[in-house]
Amino acid sequence: IKHANPCGAAVAGTLAEAYSQALACDERSAFGGIVALNRPIDDDTVAAIENGAQADVIIAPGCDPGVLERIQAKRKNTRVLTAPPPRSAPLAVRQLSDGFLVQEAYSVSLDPAGWRVVTERQPTAEELADAAVAWLVCAYVTSNSIVLARDGVAWGIGAGQQNRVESGQLATQKADG
Repeated sequence: IKHANPCGAAVAGTLAEAYSQALACDERSAFGGIVALNRPIDDDTVAAIENGAQADVIIAPGCDPGVLERIQAKRKNTRVLTAPPPRSAPLAVRQLSDGFLVQEAYSVSLDPAGWRVVTERQPTAEELADAAVAWLVCAYVTSNSIVLARDGVAWGIGAGQQNRVESGQLATQKADG
């Protein structure tokens, strides 16, 4: 995560593989960012972190024995935080100058059964799984977000542009690598 936007995201069989694939999405932007993991950091993942871009913060539900010491030895300025996986809140609260805006929290439906396919060709199960990854990542990208995903990896993320065309161009450039 960098400037409140994901630089990469991946779903894989192991945490180390997911970390490496997410980092490969945009390693330049990931430098100095935040790494958020949904499982405790294991030895294979810490090896990938040691070889990857410098992260300022790593957040995970925990660490296997010896992992914290390895991170501190290799990445002295990296802060490691322990936190449970995020939960969805029923309400979203935003502060205004003289009060608060309270509304139902935004939620993302990752169940393809509730999606409407408007093309003649129906997507494959793999395409639907990639669409779920893209949809979830896109939900947390600010302003005119475009996410290109394949094989469980968000390879191109276009964010923060005033129009979707330029966001799409950014996503395509990043996916092209």
